[in-house]
Amino acid sequence: MCGICGICRAEPDRAVSAEELSEMMSAMAHRGPDGSGMLRGNGIGLGHRRLSIIDIEGGAQPMSSADGSMSVVFNGEIYNYVELRAELAARGCRFTTHSDTEVLLHLYECMGVEMLSRLNGMFAFALWDRARDTVMLARDRVGKKPLYYRVDGGNLLFASELKALLTHSAIARCVAVDALDDYLAYGYVPGASCIISGVSKLPPGEVLVWRRGSWHVHRYWDIRMEHGTATNERQWLDELERRLLDAVRIRLRSDVPLGVFLSGGVDSSAVVALCSEVSSAPLKTFSVGFAERDFDELPDARVVADRFGTDHSELIVEDHDLSILPDIVYHLDEPFADPSALPTYYVCREARRHVTVCLSGDGGDELFAGYARYRQALAYQRWDWMGALGARGMAAAAAGAVPRALPGRGMLERMASRGPARYAGQVGIFSAAERVALIRPDCNVPVRPDGALFESYFAHERRRDLLTTLQHADQKTYLPDDILVKVDRM
Repeated sequence: MCGICGICRAEPDRAVSAEELSEMMSAMAHRGPDGSGMLRGNGIGLGHRRLSIIDIEGGAQPMSSADGSMSVVFNGEIYNYVELRAELAARGCRFTTHSDTEVLLHLYECMGVEMLSRLNGMFAFALWDRARDTVMLARDRVGKKPLYYRVDGGNLLFASELKALLTHSAIARCVAVDALDDYLAYGYVPGASCIISGVSKLPPGEVLVWRRGSWHVHRYWDIRMEHGTATNERQWLDELERRLLDAVRIRLRSDVPLGVFLSGGVDSSAVVALCSEVSSAPLKTFSVGFAERDFDELPDARVVADRFGTDHSELIVEDHDLSILPDIVYHLDEPFADPSALPTYYVCREARRHVTVCLSGDGGDELFAGYARYRQALAYQRWDWMGALGARGMAAAAAGAVPRALPGRGMLERMASRGPARYAGQVGIFSAAERVALIRPDCNVPVRPDGALFESYFAHERRRDLLTTLQHADQKTYLPDDILVKVDRM
């Protein structure tokens, strides 16, 4: 990981001071302990904190083109940079480094914003095109790398983390009440919203183009929930293995030590198996366990580690160690209620003592329907035919008579609802009624109906099965705004 930040003024004669950029960069020093750099001119300043992964000696940033017409700051990795570099070199581009960062500059030179369609990677970057007097911010398709921004009076501020923006005097520390409502509903702040009023997150698969006071955001990629072309299970399995093997192979391109987070589940175990197939060096794996057997997956992880002969490290998390909470809160920036951040923090801290980069199996449950709540949702759907018999109304009346603390009330509430409201009842924290009771009336928080976050995905349900609808919703909300946030910050 690295940290990027920038200040872009509507008036080119208003200089960006080194002090402004330095404060933003210092707030993200943990993202880039290996180096820092800044670039200023024409009312624009770019800052970078670097974690060296590819071309350790030659990949310093900000990086500029040979003629100085373009500059970039970049957080992430472009996995297919080797193939892109060869293609660009054949078109006459001359490279002075072996970094994936320089590939971004030449690709933009050849394709402009359309370059994003060619990138296979995890990234958030800002590219300053002096000739067109524009700055382009882009975020990867699924949202593995974060990017916060604020546009005010035509001026643009951006950074990898919210705490970097908060160092700037232009940001007032006021809570965004709509984001607060979403947090209380789901345990995280979803989408483009941010807990600080006036600040936004650039959503996954979107690009922001700023030009001296004018700006626009548009989507360059989206998930397509469509039927594939394979005709039988064997074809699907062959295609899946081919794609997974290629994904693992190109992620192992690195000039620093790599490892794998191994939970013992299907997803991370598959990553370990594929890494062992394509890696010539012994693989390092890392697992976290608990003293409580009901939550401990270490035995499963050991089976996989033994099977593939990995250099395996284990860490037991004790439930009484709360000393890390202030550190976790500091790094999360926004309110975040996923308790799995704690074991993730521990396993990341342990892994960092041995390697710089780790692969994981995050996203597998969304892609392959691994969550238990999917099975539960399909079970609730079987009750829907009884709605015409008045069963939904009876379930609602029964739920109202049962104290919240008693088992069974949640099931009755979900039987009484349907669609996005039902799914919100499965995955949410506080219902709309509970949030109304919880928040002081004078705070003027607009409490949204239950399931409002999922309504756009259920709008297509008639064309899809329920399971596909839920997977799509999670791939666009829970995965980028909870799972990937947790892993990036920890």
